[in-house]
Amino acid sequence: MNQEIKVMNQEIKVIELFAGVGGFRIGLERASEQFKIVWSNQWEPSTKKQDASEIYVKRFGADGHSNENVCNVGVERIPEADMVVGGFPCLTGDTLVWTDRGQIPLKVVVVGDKVLSHDKSYQPVTKVFDQGIKKVYTLTLDSGITIVATGNHRFAMFGLEWITVDEIKAANKDIYLSCIDDNQIPYFDKVVSVVESGEEHVYDIEVENTHSFVANHMITHNCQDYSVASTLNRSGGIEGKKGVLWWEIYRILKDSEHKPSYCIFENVDRLLKSPAKQRGRDFAIILASLANLGYDVEWRVINAADYGMPQRRRRTYMVAYKNDEKLATKIRSQVPETVIFAGVIGAAFPSSKSEKGKFNKFSLDTDLVTVSNEFNKGKKTSPFFSAGVLRGREVTTVDVVPQYDGTRITLGDILVDEKDVPESFFIKDAEMPRWQYLKGGKSEKRVTADGFEYNYSEGPMAFPDSPEKPSRTIITGEGGTAPSRFKHVIQTPSGRYRRLMPIELERLNMFPDNHTEGVSDIKRAFLMGNALVTGIVSKIGMSLARFVNAST
Repeated sequence: MNQEIKVMNQEIKVIELFAGVGGFRIGLERASEQFKIVWSNQWEPSTKKQDASEIYVKRFGADGHSNENVCNVGVERIPEADMVVGGFPCLTGDTLVWTDRGQIPLKVVVVGDKVLSHDKSYQPVTKVFDQGIKKVYTLTLDSGITIVATGNHRFAMFGLEWITVDEIKAANKDIYLSCIDDNQIPYFDKVVSVVESGEEHVYDIEVENTHSFVANHMITHNCQDYSVASTLNRSGGIEGKKGVLWWEIYRILKDSEHKPSYCIFENVDRLLKSPAKQRGRDFAIILASLANLGYDVEWRVINAADYGMPQRRRRTYMVAYKNDEKLATKIRSQVPETVIFAGVIGAAFPSSKSEKGKFNKFSLDTDLVTVSNEFNKGKKTSPFFSAGVLRGREVTTVDVVPQYDGTRITLGDILVDEKDVPESFFIKDAEMPRWQYLKGGKSEKRVTADGFEYNYSEGPMAFPDSPEKPSRTIITGEGGTAPSRFKHVIQTPSGRYRRLMPIELERLNMFPDNHTEGVSDIKRAFLMGNALVTGIVSKIGMSLARFVNAST
């Protein structure tokens, strides 16, 4: 009996990468006392104030926490661990980019061009990205200069602090951006408007060293996205576009003297379908690289609300385990089709095969460059479905639907009593017409900054948001008083309308109350818009602990 108790409580040491404000840690520590975070890393590039890292330290202490670029952290500085966890922006083509061959449209910039950077040096372009059609905004400065960009694209302010278009929209104060004039003299210009401008074809570039370039005289940050790209020696063969973050996970797993036995990763649901020109390639590269390191993998696209949680947030979750461990041996005794429904993820999130019955089996090449260049080339749809298993190099994947009949938490369940809500969160009567317009359906003619007229239409959004249902996906721009189509608005018992408070956004992600307290309300909303639903991690953690204990 004593031996059994000892085994059941065996410690699982965890490394938390790209930790944010600690969502994985909260979820795992709620799941089981077996999980112990021995090292964490959180670093936000190109900004002096490290809000997320500071909050992490405030909540969990500085012991074992790293606030530096993980790309610069050698594996010898990372303690031995049993598990690694972690969750791994764009301009229109006519944007003028300052290069060594003059100011040219972004869509004709090529690899090898040198672009003017924030420090007035010319830096080489290492990649160009065609991001496809995306929702955009027209940002106008006091001088009359405009630029059309996606909501998550970042621009420089004083002191090289970076701010996204979404954050500019949400700000309730004047925002001044860093600019460079025709004589390459720096100056600051005030943002006077940010206007939704439909959908346009957008592009971006990656710039070596400084990671910034000058577009329409504004200093902007280069691309960061989740996809995986071309060959590069320093990343072991291929590189990922978003600050090579996946390849930092890969490096840590590959170079560790004692390879972690387990991994849990989180990413956007579109990972299984990206990029648009080679559907499923990104996910195939991740799976193939894990297979090369000796891991089996389970994955599932999970909408938190489908399992009773208070927010509709769809994400891809992966659980990987070394295929020479007892856990893998136990799971390998079952056929892959069974593992999809009864493995670590399947046991945590019951499901059944969808009515469409989508099912696929195929093998992945051992050569990552071949996978990158050739996987699913020329096909219009991804071969990956919402759930699956990688065993060796064999992929089994099926489309599933959730099965859940437990308690469900709604938006109304997490709301603060009206009497405790500060007045600043209530919408003034004079602002209601603007909110109603933005939330409403519309079909109208609009004109771009260069005079092009186009038809714009969109359907209505719920206004106010229903307290009887889970919330919509919360976004980084939930903060600030400015009217917005995408911010949540509720009607209080007295009939007044208001925005959500930071504490309510925390509850929608199942964080402790006031976890992000200490920074501005806009920043707190931004941090929650980037966070995960911790209840998902808890359920995966509980399931993994049970499997580990049963196979020990």
